Amino acid sequence: MQLSSCCYGVKCECSYVEPSIELTFNMDSTNASGFKRIEIENALFIKFNKSGSIIDTTKLISNEYYSEQSFKINDYRATQVKTFQDTCSYRVINSVGNVDLLVSDIIFNGEFAGGCCDCYKNESISFKVNGEQQNLGGNGRSGASYLIYKK
Repeated sequence: MQLSSCCYGVKCECSYVEPSIELTFNMDSTNASGFKRIEIENALFIKFNKSGSIIDTTKLISNEYYSEQSFKINDYRATQVKTFQDTCSYRVINSVGNVDLLVSDIIFNGEFAGGCCDCYKNESISFKVNGEQQNLGGNGRSGASYLIYKK
């Protein structure tokens, strides 16, 4: 005779949460701190390892049909650990809008619900932008958003 566990037949409704930080250009060009689409076409996103070597470089996609407005940091997939500290740093450079941001000291913190489904729930995301501490996320949201302004 075989007995099933108490979780047999339980439908898990948790969507996978991929903690992330989205760095978005302010596209409100009606004010001085907003960008025009043409001003972000050459923006670069550079990923560095902890020794300072470049791992990857990405350029915003821009064509007549589609144009990105953000870069996303999402190296962490919630599987077994509650807290993850990203050892990489990221830099957003856009000479047209005078943007040079260094994003570092990223920490994703969350909990697993336990029980049958054991869904991950984001508790907080902290990081530094040019040395200034940012504490965002939480309340189960999967990520944090940081708005980039034109100088």
